Amino acid sequence: MTGAAPGGKPVKRLSPGAGAVTTGPVRSDTAVAQAGIRSGKSRREIAVDLYGADRVAADRHPGSWMWTKVRRLVRHARAASGAGSGGADAGTS
Repeated sequence: MTGAAPGGKPVKRLSPGAGAVTTGPVRSDTAVAQAGIRSGKSRREIAVDLYGADRVAADRHPGSWMWTKVRRLVRHARAASGAGSGGADAGTS
């Protein structure tokens, strides 16, 4: 997808990856994680929101970059919202 920069030059715009569901404004990964925590979702459900069900199903290894990123996002989202380390997704992946 391309657009035009102020000088008239084409600008390449990034689009979401395959399997991503975009139903509204683009939100940061941390905002998605915070919304998931507030609604009581597990880390797996947050990962599905971020990456899509097909990608989550294909990447089952708990040490992969995706699960590492999801754990980090949940940790940062909890810290930003003032939530403790326990909760709906404690001990799940």
